[in-house]
Amino acid sequence: MSFSRVIADLPEIHVCVQANAAGLISRVKLSISASFQCEIDEKLSLSARDDLLDWLHAYANKEKHPFPGGPELLAYTSLPPFIERLLQKLPTISFGQVTTYQKAAASIGNPKGARAVGNACGRNPFPLLIPCHRVLAAGNRLGGYTGTGGTSLKERLLKFEGVW
Repeated sequence: MSFSRVIADLPEIHVCVQANAAGLISRVKLSISASFQCEIDEKLSLSARDDLLDWLHAYANKEKHPFPGGPELLAYTSLPPFIERLLQKLPTISFGQVTTYQKAAASIGNPKGARAVGNACGRNPFPLLIPCHRVLAAGNRLGGYTGTGGTSLKERLLKFEGVW
């Protein structure tokens, strides 16, 4: 069983948080919705659920801090090392800030890996919590976004954060 909670100050997105048997966040799915809604898998531990809801409230208030859970709440299993390195670096991009695929690649020691960063962002199992939407194409173009809603969802998030 999951529950839904509406937080009116957030952009019109639906967040579905899935958990694994160990109570860790295993996947986050985003889609465009008529209002902000959050569904959280009942397998998610109570402390992780509290951390997630506290963070979402802080995000709604445009507070600039990364998701507090990090690797101890996110199930990074079966991700290639390059993607895991990138996903651990992306939370350093603060609310209201953006970077480019090329700069993100350089920040993890692969300055020619812009395309690989784009592909890795597309495989991010934790969108919003790990802010791949804050990574743009060259020339600060929007680039792609693989969440349901595609670049319209990415644009909506960036507008909410005041950078688009």
